Amino acid sequence: METFNHNNGQPNDSVFTPEQSQDRDIVLAAVREDGFALKEASLQLQNDIEVVLAAVQQDGFAIMHASPELQRNRDVIFAAINQEGMVLKQMSRESRADAKLVLTAVQNEPFAIAYAAPKLLADATFVLSVLKITPLVIVYADKILKQDIDFLAQAVLVNKDILVHLSDDMQLQLKG
Repeated sequence: METFNHNNGQPNDSVFTPEQSQDRDIVLAAVREDGFALKEASLQLQNDIEVVLAAVQQDGFAIMHASPELQRNRDVIFAAINQEGMVLKQMSRESRADAKLVLTAVQNEPFAIAYAAPKLLADATFVLSVLKITPLVIVYADKILKQDIDFLAQAVLVNKDILVHLSDDMQLQLKG
């Protein structure tokens, strides 16, 4: 990537000069190479959907430097989570309660299930759908589901790998 601020050969933490931070073409080129360059972009460009999408497609965590409005934009959130599932941790409660967003995050990074909203983790249908991706969901599933032998019997049919995450007593009940 082109160095945008040479500063007479001296180290500089800033990616852009003040003028460059307002130049859409320069910022767009920079965020395509390093999504975090969005941090140094002007406020106007941090609110530019094309610039922000380019940044989060390169590095999902760049969403943290988008305008508050675009941090709530569903397309931007999907792009960020699709690039890096763990971005889910940084998202709003509303986003962490959105089944499609959470499934996208988990498909990208199974450990992202740890940041799903409790209401999703209490939803048997949702948990069963996530089990098709990762057995980790059973660790985070609602306690009531983890104590429901009928639910667990269904869950084992979807992903037998959950057995290692269940208590010995539950494993015995399922085998009996």
